[in-house]
Amino acid sequence: MNKYLVKFQSSIFAIIVILAFASFAKAEINSSIYIGGRTKPSGTNLIAEGAYDGLLWGAFQKDNPLYGYYRAGLRGGGSPTAEAFIQISPIAPLVFEVQKGSTSRFFSTSNFDCEKYQCQGTVERTEYSVKLGAGYQDIIFLGGLLWRDLKTPVEIKKVFIELENFIVIPGSHRYFESYALLGYKLPNDRLAAIAYSAGEVSASDQRSSSLYGVYRMKWQQNAMSIAVGSYISSHEHLTGPSAVFSLTRNFGESLSLF
Repeated sequence: MNKYLVKFQSSIFAIIVILAFASFAKAEINSSIYIGGRTKPSGTNLIAEGAYDGLLWGAFQKDNPLYGYYRAGLRGGGSPTAEAFIQISPIAPLVFEVQKGSTSRFFSTSNFDCEKYQCQGTVERTEYSVKLGAGYQDIIFLGGLLWRDLKTPVEIKKVFIELENFIVIPGSHRYFESYALLGYKLPNDRLAAIAYSAGEVSASDQRSSSLYGVYRMKWQQNAMSIAVGSYISSHEHLTGPSAVFSLTRNFGESLSLF
């Protein structure tokens, strides 16, 4: 099985290189900065992203998304986290993404007993995801699935805490997540929506889910979101009412609809 997975990964990256060289002349460079926070489980994050986009076919129009594109770039943020990613979109509302990176933890967390669990160290991550968007008049839908391979160093013997998802990872595992958002467009580039997500670690009882009411507004190159709802975890002390805030600043225009 691993042999075929390695071949699949090699094929994906070969396609990426070919596409990058084929359309580099048409590429557009863009970047963004994101800052966000959550009350339960408590945490904050700062993420910077830089990418270049290239058209595969068609012409870029956000009000008529009949075009295909790719995006390749880097993300970095708190903890610290660093990753490279590539997105392939055969048609703009459908996006496939592969990313590879790592997250390092240098400090303990108040959410878990760090005498019992391994709170510090590095997690290597390889992620595959697909997103699909659709809309009718003022109603929009966004859904997605992701599969994330998580790997910790062999010298770490205690159960490891992967803080991004607040799920205990026993050694190396796969994390699965699904999410969906149903929204209604409001005047002046605003959106009201309901968002749901659920995640679990394979071959374990580690699970989490969330349900939020979301309000988002955009102006110029900025976007702000506020969400209020509930977070449910297999760790009972992390379950309860939750609020999320995020602010994004974009530099340059991306071909991505999301």
